[in-house]
Amino acid sequence: MKRYIAIALVACTLIFLAGCEQEVVVKDGQVEQDIVQQPGTSSANAKASGLTYRGMDLSFAYKIETQRGGKFYYANGSAGTVFDIAKSSNVNLVRLRLWVNPDANHKECSLAAVKEQAKKIVAKGMQFMLTLHYSDTWADPGTQTKPSAWSSLTQQQLIDKIWSYTSDVMNQLKSQGTAPAIVQIGNEINGGFLWPTFKVSADSDTNWDNSFEYAINSGYNAVKTVFPNTKVMLHYAGIWADNFFWRCSKFGIQYDIMGFSWYPEWHGKSFSDVYNQLNNLTSWYSKTCIVVETAYPWTTGYADQAGNVLGTGSQMSGYAMTPAGQQAFIEQLMATVKSIPNNKGLGVVYWEPDWTAYNGASATNWENGSSWENAALFDFSWKAMQGFNAFN
Repeated sequence: MKRYIAIALVACTLIFLAGCEQEVVVKDGQVEQDIVQQPGTSSANAKASGLTYRGMDLSFAYKIETQRGGKFYYANGSAGTVFDIAKSSNVNLVRLRLWVNPDANHKECSLAAVKEQAKKIVAKGMQFMLTLHYSDTWADPGTQTKPSAWSSLTQQQLIDKIWSYTSDVMNQLKSQGTAPAIVQIGNEINGGFLWPTFKVSADSDTNWDNSFEYAINSGYNAVKTVFPNTKVMLHYAGIWADNFFWRCSKFGIQYDIMGFSWYPEWHGKSFSDVYNQLNNLTSWYSKTCIVVETAYPWTTGYADQAGNVLGTGSQMSGYAMTPAGQQAFIEQLMATVKSIPNNKGLGVVYWEPDWTAYNGASATNWENGSSWENAALFDFSWKAMQGFNAFN
């Protein structure tokens, strides 16, 4: 997910992508034919329980609960941890993000915090997914900054560092018995990562061969050496990823799962497009997929003074910006992913349903407040709302 302070730049890029016509992909001189069908519906026979993964990114839970002492509540008003509330709602996958050397205000993204949270997740019978940003801060389509300590490394040294760093993280997780179900090599890597060394374009071969290819494969191999059964994901912001995954195939980039961010505000407002694109891509490249980031506002209100990222531009026809509309959106997206043939749609991960206005009503920016409380699954009193029911 992108930083609020960079939202204008990133949103403009993503709005452009969302507004584009579907790409025409040419492989071996032949135009790939789209498989155009209709998505499933959120009827009683298309419940979330049919998905392999019913997930939430709960990275902020460490900051809010462990560092700030925040308290969350079940719908009935009784207190509970975020992980307990998620587990009780049939969530079976929790996504965490990891930065190389985060500053003091983002210790929830440190390896120490991730290890602590991973133990809690596994102890509660859920699986955990790890997102390696390969940065000291947020990585997204508009920002892929190298860790400060890696800034002077050559290309080959960076490839070696990806291996050694990833191996170290995996071994530390292994030593405490918390094997991740899925590991992301990079976050929203539409344009590559560790810029400028591994910066790429989906529309050009430049920097793919013997560069981005080697970097991704270095991370992939590091994960598989320690955890052969862990799945490796490549994560793309948006669904119009035809050229990106075509070049991944062309240059021999290794991965198991296609991951997609899909926010209606930036990536389009058609469940049919989601279905058709994910069906096409998984069919063309014989992969499975997860919508690994999504969210939908339940209100246009706010609980602090930090500007909210998602507003009326998110609203889809037939899905009110209410708790009921939010639940219906999640259910329909889950049904859409579940209906992809041959069980290639593995699941949906809701991004930061726990990012409440944890620092009080006077907080003025996302660094000490929330720019997401109107898209969380907790109300302004930190009580679980009906959106959690979508995961049952």
